[in-house]
Amino acid sequence: MIGPYRSFQRLEPGSRNNDPSMGIKASIYDPLWMLTRQWQLGEFEGEDSGSPVYVDLKNEQGEISHVLNDGNISNYDARIPLEVFVERTGLEVATSNVQGDTEFRLDLNMQLKLGLQFQKELNVLLKEVLESDELRHYKRFLANDPKFTFELNDKQSSFELDSAIKFLSMVTGRVINIYRATSSLDDNALLDAKTKEYFDTNPSTDPSLPEVVTKAVRLALSNLKSWWYGNRDQINPEASEEPFFEKPANNFSTWNSNKLEYDFKVQIAPKGSSANAQEKLILDASGYKEDHLDWYSFTVSEESSADFELSTEIAPSAFATRLKFAGMPEKRWWNFEDAFIDFGSINPKKNNIASLLLMEFALVHSPDWFIIPCRMQIGSINRISKLKVTDCFGEETEIESAGNTDAELGIKELDASWDSWSMFTLSKKFINKEQEHSSPYFFLPPAIDSVLTGDVIEEVKMLRDETANLVWGVEKKYRTYFGEPISGYDHSVALNSREVIPELNVTQGDDDKPLKYNLMTRVPRNWIPFIPVHADNQTSPIDPVKKHIVLQRASMINSTNQKCIRPNSRLLSEVQSPYYVDEAEVPRNGVNVTESCQLVVWYTGESFLWISRRKNYGSGEGASGLLFDIVARNK
Repeated sequence: MIGPYRSFQRLEPGSRNNDPSMGIKASIYDPLWMLTRQWQLGEFEGEDSGSPVYVDLKNEQGEISHVLNDGNISNYDARIPLEVFVERTGLEVATSNVQGDTEFRLDLNMQLKLGLQFQKELNVLLKEVLESDELRHYKRFLANDPKFTFELNDKQSSFELDSAIKFLSMVTGRVINIYRATSSLDDNALLDAKTKEYFDTNPSTDPSLPEVVTKAVRLALSNLKSWWYGNRDQINPEASEEPFFEKPANNFSTWNSNKLEYDFKVQIAPKGSSANAQEKLILDASGYKEDHLDWYSFTVSEESSADFELSTEIAPSAFATRLKFAGMPEKRWWNFEDAFIDFGSINPKKNNIASLLLMEFALVHSPDWFIIPCRMQIGSINRISKLKVTDCFGEETEIESAGNTDAELGIKELDASWDSWSMFTLSKKFINKEQEHSSPYFFLPPAIDSVLTGDVIEEVKMLRDETANLVWGVEKKYRTYFGEPISGYDHSVALNSREVIPELNVTQGDDDKPLKYNLMTRVPRNWIPFIPVHADNQTSPIDPVKKHIVLQRASMINSTNQKCIRPNSRLLSEVQSPYYVDEAEVPRNGVNVTESCQLVVWYTGESFLWISRRKNYGSGEGASGLLFDIVARNK
């Protein structure tokens, strides 16, 4: 090294012939001169220090007890990955009822899946009770009952395409629509009544058979609930199959529709104990919109108690091992190093302090670093309160944590805003100059390493239209009551082809080409307007008199029936009016919000299937072509 941080040179010997043995020997002609030079440079001056042998740790640990969102609190189940717990969304789609209002129901494909699973349970439980022909007749009796059939009401039939009508003709009378009969899957009364009606119509020679079949049908429905509900409620522990899908328990959702991203907090309780309402540690993960959740997604919230204490654990003494990494220089000169990293090809700039420090660590001080094992349970938080090292001479040394040494505390007394650099520690939210910037906690969230992502089933593109002075929520893809994702533009074209638009023609003078007056140009149905309005309860932090601008969901008018065009996607219709989106959340390049299915296998071996949402940057502004009061001559 020349100078502290200027440049460095590495001597790499090379052999002049095919025999490398002379270079490996590293022989010198005057060993006495070398020893003299070492003595002159002070290399023989030893230090009273030894290598660490074993380490005693005293740490404090806690674990996640609750997940909080906007005043709502939900108990956290440690068997479920945290990403699944906060991201999972219901399977229902936005449909129109008879009155034309929006309601959320399972699509026809999911209703078919439920019916097939219910019939599978019936086949298993009744194969020893009923003959195959009689079992087939019993299932056909339920499938043809008006309360167990697949159908569309008037509003839905006008909204769906021809594919849904063909689908109904294939499954009606063949599959039992158990969801339509008991949409909540909590009522056995209808099935009991239909079973009694079946045996009244088809009497059996065995008087106990109706009761046996009724019990079997109830058990089949119970097994169906265990398969369907994915919130690990253990509805029926004797069920043979794992839950099909992860749905939010009690409709608990962490999705912030105003920010178009997830917004939640986790509450930490001492390990092995319940949460304490008086003393608590809250970790904030506001603005989580990435596809991976890790420790850096959390900050210590200002709601946390200052005197919060975790449960103390004393770990058994552990041996300290030397740090090893790829390309690390060998301690002995004549040992060959691997060629994974070529330090000789590194050419850093003189002002690149970070690279020079990293190379100095790798080439000079790498043998001075050791690894100490510290076991943590996934989903827990840890704070090391005491670290004592015993070296090879038997001396014990207690190491203080970074930022709490005497020298650093002295600097903090002179400058309260000074804070030491630290890694893997959680930052504090809403800090000021008198508070510390970081906390001594290390959080190991129960996050997913890799996940299988399916195709996008719903996509909304929020873009700005400067000409119309609006923000549009373009529904590029969504699920209809049929269940399959469909292009919003194709759906809009198909629905417009069914309508007849009245035109108003006004003739002036003797001109044979009349004038055509349009009050407003048409916009595709999948373009939902968001108009800028003043928020009643928000003001600008710079000017308190000036109210904050938000985007309110509006609606276009259908030219045929003069009714409002409702959004078809779940993303834009799950919030009832008035629905506001923060104006700052839609930049000039826009944002894309998507829904897709995710599948992961947890470390316990259980598989989890759920629907998650992602927020990404858009591709720019757009133009809807919306104009008012247009007068033009017909061609």
